[in-house]
Amino acid sequence: MRALLIVAAIAVPLLASAAPDRGQAAHELVQLILDEKYDALSARFVEPAFAERVASMMKKVRPEAGAAKKWVETSRAEERGALVLTYRIDWERGRPGELRVALDTAGKVMGLSLRDAPDTSRDGYVVKATLRPPFSGTWTAYHASRDASNHHYGIANQRFAVDWLVTDEDKKTHRGDGKRNEDYYAYGKDALAVADGTVVTIVDGVPENVPGELDPGHLGGNEVVLDLGNGEFALYCHLVPGTATASVKVGQRVKAGQLVGKVGNSGNSSEPHLHFQIADSPRQVNAHAYAVKYKDVLLDGKPAALAWPTTGQRLAPR
Repeated sequence: MRALLIVAAIAVPLLASAAPDRGQAAHELVQLILDEKYDALSARFVEPAFAERVASMMKKVRPEAGAAKKWVETSRAEERGALVLTYRIDWERGRPGELRVALDTAGKVMGLSLRDAPDTSRDGYVVKATLRPPFSGTWTAYHASRDASNHHYGIANQRFAVDWLVTDEDKKTHRGDGKRNEDYYAYGKDALAVADGTVVTIVDGVPENVPGELDPGHLGGNEVVLDLGNGEFALYCHLVPGTATASVKVGQRVKAGQLVGKVGNSGNSSEPHLHFQIADSPRQVNAHAYAVKYKDVLLDGKPAALAWPTTGQRLAPR
């Protein structure tokens, strides 16, 4: 059970005349799945046919993992109107599993995924490079909480990644209707080297998305990766086409604060933002992300000698 198994994708929530106990509905669903009572699942999904995919998925998992010794809810959060619950499952064999269930307002299952629980063995690693923010001005951290409500957190190669956006006083990320990339405050802003390093990877030429659409075939979109030394790499994703190659070359040494590209909306991105992380490999698919702490910055407007921003916090260089 090493790969992520998606059974359904989160859709627009349905309206209900009375609010059900969605937490209880999710608990019952988990018990039915683990008890292999698949015939009782179809009525619980927005699309009943997905119940067959759950059964097929579990028939592949069980020979490797065995039965579930115990399971427990580890988090719940509202995401775009859905209630998303995360469960840890201790199997008879192998690593624990992580089951995520998303329910609409009527208590129907909109999405379900099962994967290995995240590897936490390197969570305490202290990055050796001295880091400045990967931008100038004030930016807001998104998808940066340290729990299962953050989709980055459960994936080893993105565990401490942050999606950085620029927001206004009303916490909006764009002006007007936001239908154009140019409407977004982050769009076209400078992505800057967080420390001295060497450019080891450039991906360019990936077209930009229309806001609201995704290109999952090119996950990181246009990218730059810097080797900071000591097995630490800085990854910049979703850049504007052409701006990486116009800014740096593979093999080039860069200084902290130097331009490496412009923030855009390419790859698996629904709006202009900078996906940034430090990892132990230049290839995200093989990487393990590290916690990122910035030195001598402003965190929510206050001086901080060392800052590790979480979701909703605002960061700026001093």
